[in-house]
Amino acid sequence: MDAPASAIWPWLAQMGPGRGGAYTYDWIENLLGIGIHSVDRVVPELQQQLEIGDVMGNKQGGPAM
Repeated sequence: MDAPASAIWPWLAQMGPGRGGAYTYDWIENLLGIGIHSVDRVVPELQQQLEIGDVMGNKQGGPAM
Protein backbone atom coordinates (compact mmCIF):
# COMPACT_ATOMS: atom_id res chain seq x y z
CA MET A 1 0.00 0.00 0.00
CA ASP A 2 1.37 3.39 -0.96
CA ALA A 3 0.93 6.32 1.37
CA PRO A 4 2.30 9.85 1.32
CA ALA A 5 4.82 10.93 3.97
CA SER A 6 2.17 13.22 5.46
CA ALA A 7 0.08 10.14 6.33
CA ILE A 8 3.00 8.14 7.76
CA TRP A 9 4.88 10.79 9.77
CA PRO A 10 2.19 11.23 12.49
CA TRP A 11 2.50 7.52 13.33
CA LEU A 12 6.31 7.64 13.40
CA ALA A 13 6.38 10.87 15.41
CA GLN A 14 4.48 9.29 18.29
CA MET A 15 6.54 6.07 18.51
CA GLY A 16 8.42 5.16 21.66
CA PRO A 17 7.95 4.27 25.32
CA GLY A 18 5.65 6.60 27.20
CA ARG A 19 4.33 7.68 23.82
CA GLY A 20 2.52 5.66 21.11
CA GLY A 21 4.48 2.44 21.58
CA ALA A 22 6.28 0.36 18.97
CA TYR A 23 3.24 -0.89 17.02
CA THR A 24 3.93 -4.52 17.84
CA TYR A 25 1.75 -7.01 19.66
CA ASP A 26 1.43 -6.24 23.39
CA TRP A 27 2.43 -9.82 24.23
CA ILE A 28 5.78 -9.31 22.47
CA GLU A 29 6.44 -6.09 24.38
CA ASN A 30 5.50 -7.83 27.65
CA LEU A 31 7.69 -10.86 26.83
CA LEU A 32 10.66 -8.57 26.21
CA GLY A 33 9.97 -6.65 29.42
CA ILE A 34 9.69 -3.38 27.55
CA GLY A 35 6.49 -2.42 29.36
CA ILE A 36 5.03 -0.28 26.59
CA HIS A 37 1.76 -0.64 24.72
CA SER A 38 0.91 0.57 21.24
CA VAL A 39 -1.87 3.00 20.43
CA ASP A 40 -4.24 2.35 17.55
CA ARG A 41 -4.77 5.96 16.52
CA VAL A 42 -2.85 9.18 15.96
CA VAL A 43 -2.70 11.04 19.27
CA PRO A 44 -2.58 14.84 18.75
CA GLU A 45 -0.73 15.47 22.06
CA LEU A 46 2.21 13.38 20.85
CA GLN A 47 2.73 15.08 17.51
CA GLN A 48 4.83 18.07 18.61
CA GLN A 49 7.13 16.31 21.09
CA LEU A 50 9.50 14.68 18.60
CA GLU A 51 11.75 16.29 16.02
CA ILE A 52 13.58 14.79 13.07
CA GLY A 53 16.90 13.41 14.33
CA ASP A 54 15.72 12.76 17.91
CA VAL A 55 16.63 9.39 19.41
CA MET A 56 13.98 7.24 21.12
CA GLY A 57 15.26 4.72 23.67
CA ASN A 58 13.36 1.59 24.67
CA LYS A 59 14.84 1.12 28.14
CA GLN A 60 17.62 2.92 29.97
CA GLY A 61 20.85 1.71 28.41
CA GLY A 62 18.97 -0.38 25.86
CA PRO A 63 18.78 -0.08 22.09
CA ALA A 64 17.33 3.06 20.60
CA MET A 65 15.53 4.04 17.39
